[in-house]
Amino acid sequence: MNKIFLLISIVFYSLSANSQVTQINNNSSLDPTMPFPNGKTILVSDIDSTLWITDGTLAGTTPLPTTIKFIAPGGFLNGKFIFTAKSNALGIELYYTDGTNTAPTLLKDINPGAPDSEPDDDFAILNGYMYFTASRPTEGRELWRTDGTFGGTDIFKDLVAGPTSSNDPNDYHLFSNGSFLLFDVKTAADGNELWISNGTAGNGMQLKNINSGAVSSDPDNFTKFNSLVLFQANDGTHGIEYWRTDGTEAGTFLLRDINPGLGNVYLFFNLPFIFNFNGKAYFNAYNPTTGNEVWMTDGTEANTAILRDIQILPFGFSTILNAVKLGNNFFFSSSDFATRFEIWKSDGTPDGTTLFMSFDPADPSGSPFLMPPYDIDYNSQTLVQNPFQGNKFFFTAGTSTDGNELWVSDGTPGGTHQVKNIGPGATNGVNASSFVYTSNFLYFVANNGTDGAEPWKSDGTDGGTSQVANINPGDDSDPLYSFFINNGKLFFNATDGNSPTATDLYVLDGVFPLPINLVDFTVSEKTGNALINWSTSVEIINREFVIERSLDGTHFTAIGTTKPSLTAFSKKAYSFTDWNIGSLGVNKIFYRLRQLDKDGSATVSRIVALTIKGSKLFALKIIGNPATSFLTVEISGNNDKVQLGIRDVNGRSLSLSSTYNGNGFVSLPISNLKPGIYFLVAETGEGQKTLKFIKK
Repeated sequence: MNKIFLLISIVFYSLSANSQVTQINNNSSLDPTMPFPNGKTILVSDIDSTLWITDGTLAGTTPLPTTIKFIAPGGFLNGKFIFTAKSNALGIELYYTDGTNTAPTLLKDINPGAPDSEPDDDFAILNGYMYFTASRPTEGRELWRTDGTFGGTDIFKDLVAGPTSSNDPNDYHLFSNGSFLLFDVKTAADGNELWISNGTAGNGMQLKNINSGAVSSDPDNFTKFNSLVLFQANDGTHGIEYWRTDGTEAGTFLLRDINPGLGNVYLFFNLPFIFNFNGKAYFNAYNPTTGNEVWMTDGTEANTAILRDIQILPFGFSTILNAVKLGNNFFFSSSDFATRFEIWKSDGTPDGTTLFMSFDPADPSGSPFLMPPYDIDYNSQTLVQNPFQGNKFFFTAGTSTDGNELWVSDGTPGGTHQVKNIGPGATNGVNASSFVYTSNFLYFVANNGTDGAEPWKSDGTDGGTSQVANINPGDDSDPLYSFFINNGKLFFNATDGNSPTATDLYVLDGVFPLPINLVDFTVSEKTGNALINWSTSVEIINREFVIERSLDGTHFTAIGTTKPSLTAFSKKAYSFTDWNIGSLGVNKIFYRLRQLDKDGSATVSRIVALTIKGSKLFALKIIGNPATSFLTVEISGNNDKVQLGIRDVNGRSLSLSSTYNGNGFVSLPISNLKPGIYFLVAETGEGQKTLKFIKK
């Protein structure tokens, strides 16, 4: 989630009328790293990698009392920001901070003494644990996990037994979809291939040997799509292409050979960005016949196809990277960088994908650049688009008369117009490399030809578009590197010109979060019931909370609602009780919170898993239903031998019975069964469970 914060820094907030720009740090080149619910933000100096903290004031912007040097961010877990840092005495290890002015704490000296364990920058969160890889002599580099405490930080599994590492640093590409982990493991026999773990102790195995033999498939760029995960891999026959998995070997396959033969799905550079719209995934792909275009999939090979062949070869390019959702359509840019500079509109179908507007810039830098209004949901670690004021979006585009300037659109040609000609005449006025949304304004970088590149704001009208401050008068360089918002303030990096290389940190007061701000969300067991607690720091447009429950971590149902207190900027605590959870017949229950706003939008929290204390009934889950040749079963919470059997609809036991020990994934051959409905029966000394499945 911190990576999203660093790369995009785009959040919805509300701005008051009386605002003032103040410099709160000079020449330390401080970059935001993690905002905390207490209003503090952790920053890192690009000059010397020292750690700082700020509350948005000059006096409250200070270095943390520590000698460690920041290396890489990990993530936010259980109220702690976990990261890697280096000290002279302990080398590179894991540390955490709770967002206070105290010194960061060593989480664990994994490789004791000065040698590094060097936790890499692949981090993933699953069921209350943060997973990462680290190295020490006895196991090499292997998979570890932590719950944010010293005692809860330990090796998860020695995937390649002995001192041989299971992969190289930063090559695991750890990914969590909330139900299981996916990652890349390198073995002498199979090379770099796709592995999976359900997060139970010691669980981890190869999911599929995509490129058979010792040649690697190098799975990478994992993205959650509905109940699937999309990723890229090379099977040695089709080049680098898009694949999908549902967590089973049978459900892991090539979506389509988009660039036939050994050709890759991209030509010059890879844009593995997935845009979700109306139940389908849209992505960029290259085909020698159509060039670089937008493709779509529903997760099946049959329905993976090009959205529309828009541009003429060889250099035409349509991009989904900064597409914008508005109503029942989405908008994206397309250009051949010579004569065609366009925005297209799509309802997600080929016939419903049409030219929206074309432009005539004097140079290719005026190609349309859409500015997506993202909302960052730190709990679910996702980005959600909420259109500016609910019905419009901004973009930059060029014309031969006015240059590259700011535009606004409500999704109709008549409601699309240039906001203001900021740069004089045909001179480019707007740089869209850094921007941030509030409920009332878009903040961005612009140059009026007199003051140089400075912070500006716009409400979508000419009169409401103005320069916020003149940080370095007359300087034509671009001194603004990033915007971010926390603690009722808008921060940005700039330089006042007194250093040729270092940047300063500025703050614009009077910025307040508009939507609901979920501070925490926890679930605990109390006398046989599940006690669900959450708290908010901001409530303005919230309509109600919906508490949702799942027995498999995937399919959720609503079990209750709670009305908000609407106490604006005061912290408010809530609770809800799910009664008699022992009667549900499982040893683990999953909960999440759906927050509904008055404007009809919704935000879903992260998923929290509750393991029932003293539960004797193991958990059984079928992965991939209907099934074909194999029935994949996940067993967890088991302390005994499990007898698995299959029965038909008449209750007759079939000759497919086996006994397994412990927990994990089991594959039962069912190719000899006729298509129809069957029942999987699992028995231990503690009880019996039955699940229905369909054989295709």
